[in-house]
Amino acid sequence: MDLAKIRKKLKSRKEDTDRDKKQKKQKDTKTSQIKKQEKTAELKTEEKSLRILCFHIGKEIFALKMNDVK
Repeated sequence: MDLAKIRKKLKSRKEDTDRDKKQKKQKDTKTSQIKKQEKTAELKTEEKSLRILCFHIGKEIFALKMNDVK
């Protein structure tokens, strides 16, 4: 091969690599946006609940979060 063909081939490879990197970056961006949307949807639909232990001592009512009970 002569030098011009080698340069042309190297340039073509570089362009292919650059195009592949750009496509991968676009795909990663779309994927991260989809994940962000899914996470937002999960947070909106997630039920918030609190487990509480309630008890009476005399006339008083007490409550403790179950996370605090060992």
